[in-house]
Amino acid sequence: MGNIKGNNFDILLTEINNEIDRFIGSKHNLIKERNLGLEYVYLDREFKVMPYLKHNYNKLYDITSNEIYKLLKQNSDNLISIDKLINDIVFNYLFENKMNISLRINLQIENFINTIKNISMLTYENKSIDIGIILCRNKNALKKIKSMNEFTLINLNKVRIDKLFLEEKPLLKLIDNKNYVLLLDDEFYVIGILRRNNDCKLIDKLFKEKIMNYQEILFKCSILDELMDVIKEFFSDDFLEMYIDSNKEAKNVSYELLDKIESKKINIDKNMEKLSKKLIKLLYHEKNQLFTDENSTLFNDIMYITLNNKESVFYSSNEGVICYKNGRWNLRNYISLYHEIFLAIHKYPQKLVLERIFTIIDDIIILGKYQNDRLLTFKTNLMGKLDNLTKLTFKFTNNILNISNRKIGALFVIINDENIKEFEDNKQEYIEMHDTEKNYMKLLEISEGINISEIDDELFILLSSIDGAVILDNSLNIISYGSMIKTQDIDRSNCANVYGARTNAAINATKLGTSIKISEDGDIDIYRNVIFRDGTCILENVLTIK
Repeated sequence: MGNIKGNNFDILLTEINNEIDRFIGSKHNLIKERNLGLEYVYLDREFKVMPYLKHNYNKLYDITSNEIYKLLKQNSDNLISIDKLINDIVFNYLFENKMNISLRINLQIENFINTIKNISMLTYENKSIDIGIILCRNKNALKKIKSMNEFTLINLNKVRIDKLFLEEKPLLKLIDNKNYVLLLDDEFYVIGILRRNNDCKLIDKLFKEKIMNYQEILFKCSILDELMDVIKEFFSDDFLEMYIDSNKEAKNVSYELLDKIESKKINIDKNMEKLSKKLIKLLYHEKNQLFTDENSTLFNDIMYITLNNKESVFYSSNEGVICYKNGRWNLRNYISLYHEIFLAIHKYPQKLVLERIFTIIDDIIILGKYQNDRLLTFKTNLMGKLDNLTKLTFKFTNNILNISNRKIGALFVIINDENIKEFEDNKQEYIEMHDTEKNYMKLLEISEGINISEIDDELFILLSSIDGAVILDNSLNIISYGSMIKTQDIDRSNCANVYGARTNAAINATKLGTSIKISEDGDIDIYRNVIFRDGTCILENVLTIK
């Protein structure tokens, strides 16, 4: 590619790979391939036990691979800027429908982003500004905003945002993202100010709730997509043979019935195919229902931007949130964070299907057909279970995000189901034992286990802030808090350099399950053992959100 050869090319790829890992917050691989005498480089990742999350990254992968290709086509490695590469990835990720339309549009976007970064650094009366901006992506966006009962629109003559603040400095104080936000058109001009109506929620709280609701929709959609794939794979051509073999081994049914099943294989296969299509249709309908609320499509039309504490955050319809902080771009992939917590409490999404479907299959095997009432019950129970798991996942994760936003250091350990008995039997091997007579241990009665769904968020955050770890089982019952994790015999080679007591404790706690570490600067790190396709298990820092 270009004139970059040999070792220089490999060194450059390593530097690009490291910077992309830092930007995304998890480990990825740049794959180099040769085809028809040409070298190609693209971004890829083995997704271990969560392959269904790959589609969350597809857009980012395509953009990144394309930008790397354009970068490496340059004639000299002296001209290559990795910072520009990340900038181009961010611009395309945020404005994919506008980039590459024309040079004029590209310059508009670049100027707008640079203006936002500059404004975020401003102060008013020696305090960092706190500004909210709603960017209309299209004409439909303005209609949606005008129809929202929470706001009154104050129309302004079109003006550039930097000129507005330069000429009217009090707006740096008044546009507070709580009572007032700026409204911009799709050419990045300020066209108005939205004022919060009396008795309505503060604007930042309102939009963050809408963002959380949208992320919940994306989360459920990814689970439903995985369940539909599970059903397709489950009812494969060799399913009946597997069913017969497993029942012979388990001696669940008589050999006479198994012989009868084999003799009616063609008919049973047809009914299995019908069942598979019916189940997928039901789940696809549930997925579509998630997008019937107008708010679910709001972020297709707008971008919500917050400028606070010298940090710029861009919320859009993407799975990831883009943040500019301390001179660097970061991807905050909250959807992946939700899935990591879901994985810790439920392990595999496919269990939602597999633990409920066999009664319907037995009807086909024994009665020769499935019963519609059982099928509907299956769908209702499955969606009910998914709803409950989603509520639990989001309540816990949103507490983590609140702790991060408040810059409180904390550590959580979610014990895997298979390790609960080991922990209960040998607690002294994993944590320093509490003196249960200490008064602070009597502030929360956890001897019978208290679930996070039953505890006030502020109390949970308070308990999390004391030294030590909050330890939970995989139903998110609090087992202990303020627990000091003991050093374990663990291979740390895949976790880079480890500094600090909380990070060491997080790594040691992976002997039991998943660790979620929040540093006092707000960074979130998740550590767990990753299972590869060949069965090997390696401890990794699987996700970082800065």
